[in-house]
Amino acid sequence: DLCCSISVHFNQMDPAVVNNVCGLLVNSLAEDDSTRKPAEEQLLSLHTQPGFCFVLQGIVENSPEMRLKLAAVLSLLQVVKNYWRAKPGQYCVSEEEKGTIRQNLMNYLLKDEGKLISDQISHVLSYIILFDFPESWPNIFQILTEGLSSSQGIGNILRIMDTLYQATRQITTKPESIPFDDISVGYYAAKKKAFCTVAPELFATISSHWLNASTQLLSALSGLLQGTISDDQLPVAAGRVCHLSLKTIKLLFKHFFDFFGEKDINVCLKCFEEILRNLQASIECKRALDSFPQGPNASLLARDLELCILNYFKIINVSQENHPITFIPVLDPFMRFYYSELTKNITVPEDDEDNFWEKYIIQLLYFFSTLFLRKEFNQSHADPRKSQNTSAVEIVQKFFTQEVKMSFVSMLIGNYLQMQPSMLYLWNQDPEGFVDEELALTQSTSHISAAEDAFYRLIRSDNHIAEHAFNFIVQTLQGASQLDNNDMKAVLVKDACFHAIAVASSALRSHHNVNFKNFFGTFCVPEFHKGNPLLQRRIAGVVIGWASEIYGVDEEMEEAAYKMCSICLHSTDIVLRVYGALAFQSLLENSDTEESTQSIDHLNSFLRSILQLIESLKSQNLITTLLQTISLAISAVGSEISPFVPDIMNAVSDLWSKSQHRPNVLSGVISIVSELVEGIGGAQQMEEQLFSLVVYSTNPTSENESLLDNGLKLWKSLVEFSEGNLSNQLLSLFPRLLELMRENLGDNHVYNDVLKIIQGYILSGGPAFLNTHGPTMVQCLNLSLDQLQKNSVISNVIETMDLFVTMFPNEAPCVLGDCLNRVLEMCATSCNDKKAKASFVRGAALFCKILLDNRDFFLAFMERVSTTAVESWIEMLINNLHVKDIKFTDLLNVISMGLASIIPLSLSHQNFGRFIPQLVGKCIEIEKELREEPPSKDYPVSQSWGSVALSNKQRLMDGHQAHTTNTIEFVKQNLTAFVQGGGQAAEHLVNSIPSEQLQYLNNPPPAKRSK
Repeated sequence: DLCCSISVHFNQMDPAVVNNVCGLLVNSLAEDDSTRKPAEEQLLSLHTQPGFCFVLQGIVENSPEMRLKLAAVLSLLQVVKNYWRAKPGQYCVSEEEKGTIRQNLMNYLLKDEGKLISDQISHVLSYIILFDFPESWPNIFQILTEGLSSSQGIGNILRIMDTLYQATRQITTKPESIPFDDISVGYYAAKKKAFCTVAPELFATISSHWLNASTQLLSALSGLLQGTISDDQLPVAAGRVCHLSLKTIKLLFKHFFDFFGEKDINVCLKCFEEILRNLQASIECKRALDSFPQGPNASLLARDLELCILNYFKIINVSQENHPITFIPVLDPFMRFYYSELTKNITVPEDDEDNFWEKYIIQLLYFFSTLFLRKEFNQSHADPRKSQNTSAVEIVQKFFTQEVKMSFVSMLIGNYLQMQPSMLYLWNQDPEGFVDEELALTQSTSHISAAEDAFYRLIRSDNHIAEHAFNFIVQTLQGASQLDNNDMKAVLVKDACFHAIAVASSALRSHHNVNFKNFFGTFCVPEFHKGNPLLQRRIAGVVIGWASEIYGVDEEMEEAAYKMCSICLHSTDIVLRVYGALAFQSLLENSDTEESTQSIDHLNSFLRSILQLIESLKSQNLITTLLQTISLAISAVGSEISPFVPDIMNAVSDLWSKSQHRPNVLSGVISIVSELVEGIGGAQQMEEQLFSLVVYSTNPTSENESLLDNGLKLWKSLVEFSEGNLSNQLLSLFPRLLELMRENLGDNHVYNDVLKIIQGYILSGGPAFLNTHGPTMVQCLNLSLDQLQKNSVISNVIETMDLFVTMFPNEAPCVLGDCLNRVLEMCATSCNDKKAKASFVRGAALFCKILLDNRDFFLAFMERVSTTAVESWIEMLINNLHVKDIKFTDLLNVISMGLASIIPLSLSHQNFGRFIPQLVGKCIEIEKELREEPPSKDYPVSQSWGSVALSNKQRLMDGHQAHTTNTIEFVKQNLTAFVQGGGQAAEHLVNSIPSEQLQYLNNPPPAKRSK
């Protein structure tokens, strides 16, 4: 009957076909893969059949089976996602089908089919609204808001409210499941812009329903608490309406707050006032409910009340964070309320199943973290020319006196930075889980992280409070030190104090009155050796944060820190061993291994302990962290790692074989191997094994970013340390770079890594590389040049071309012709773009270098592009090249000599003569910059140190005439050659150069002595 009904109604498919679809839908929900997957594949093939949406909708409307309805609506959702929006060359649902589906789904939305089906219908409608508003469905939001106003039943209001929320979320945040191509950028931006016109009316309607629902919710719960309403009389739906309303308001405030403000700022301020009033009433109600016996309906409403409270916070936080100026008029009452809540020293109950109070504390602390961070509220960053900023600073200062700030510090250390009993229990029961959470290796919901952030930002925001806070911690530790470590309260106070010192290390280090050496000797060393593991791990954290102040300051303090690390590493407590490893890593990173042998002396013990620890761990997060620790340690000690290579390789080989299904661990292993290759300066004897690691980790279809990043790093190391003799297997792997670029279009990081590897091939591959992979390399360069908005990529691709021109000067014109043409066009379009200055400078330097090294090719290339290309290029350099934009000495030298090389070209190109005075002026400007305020460094040539490829590259650069020639003498030589070859006309042009410039050329002042 169902099949016949659908077929007759839609006149699309016969009953047998519909019956087949129903069977496939049921099987698509099966748990068994052998049943589910074939059904899913057959349904996918039907997605592009005209009329299939009709069949699915018919099943949803007519089937009595909820399971079949659910499968049909889920399948309809997939069709809408993939085939509702028209795309070139792809099937699209017909306009006739769309119109009927839209109307029928809107009618069906008002039917009570249960929450599960209703939620999915709302989801489908939200995607249809995303695609069809405003072009095909301009009045949909008017229809929905009118439906809210006219609906009599609470069920209809709920379903419409859910659809409005889902549609608002889709339009404002663009679902991740939809590809975001170049066309989509403008497509979704237009949707969002059109939504601005309906947002105010939507906000007004939603706000009205929120206030009504909130009043009903709080009144009902108050009646329950007073005994005037029974559990079965509670309006359960009011809680959900209130929650959905607030979620929608949050989206509207986040994305359209400024638009509301332009219309009527009082609307926003009135909303803030109502939010504060309802938030205060809701918190009071929540506290009363916590000690009240709850029935089933009361439990549901209590949960909705919690969600409403958290959404009040989120609305305020997004408003304060994204629109701080508009928030100023209501800043003071919110600040006072939040602070008063924190002063209650809220504790998290052990039976807090939903972690509400944990989340509540986090939201309170987050508000103040944002307050301390925002420049609009900070005196040291606020713009005094803007009255709004001045007003905001005054409001904050008036409330946050030094006394209040110190009270805030006291609250954090006395309560919110202290360990909770649940964490102590976790340490004993699951030490790996404890470290995972404390180091934030997993998604943490602990309020301690929020307290850390608030404390750090407070210290950073006020120089005066930093010293007072440090002294307060010292005094607190002095008082707590009088108590025995068996007193858990005293231990937790000390724990919070040491943690605060570690958290704020970067903010406290710059203060002269903060005597860390005395603090370390007075408190850290004695407390550590008392042997309490809680405090030992916190003091190890202090070493991590203050390692830069421990190394090289005092030998006794340095030795004490190394001893702490050793004690932790050799402990039986996993938590202490992990902290000891991290502390040792920090000391290594801050030590100079060439001058100090102490870190090397401890290295053997460190590596053995850490490798043994890794063998005993199960947590993938912890293993990955410790592998990174070893990797950073290897990087810090460089070639000193050589004696330990066999032990490390044996350990990581064993770990690799046991971790095939743990990609993050494999990534850590590859990172270590890569550092070893750089540390020992190559690994030709192990290339076969290492090559297989590169092949595994750089699979173009892999979705593990960390694995790919470290695989590219290892690949780069193998190429750079190949001693100029690339193996056949490394040469054969080169085309994979092009595959990786195509699979990671627009990924800045991957593109830069690939370009660095290509540079290694250019330096080490020689003719064999050029003959085999020249065209593939050009494809890689062209793909990189497509990334016009990625300045670092453009700079790297130009550097790569520069290197190729240097290595293969004869072949470069033929191989790089098209790429050079694109660089020239890019220079012309980016010369006036401040954001693209680095790319323009690199492009200018590239052509100057070509002119210096291969003038015939330069002229032939320029004239092939256009007859006026050379003149345009010269004008561009003179008018748009600002010396202050060039940060590197070698680029200045190359550009200066390139400009000077244009002068003698005027003998064969008379039109160039008019540029000579300006060219000389620009060369002198560069020369003055080099003499008076030279850039601090040359352009970075590689990330690796000591590699064969880098040595070759540095030698090429150092040997170039731009580095070995006096630029002023070079200008004079070119002027002389021009006069000698050009006679009186040339002499006349030279005489037109301003006299002060000629005088500078003949008698340049001495360079300033470098600092």
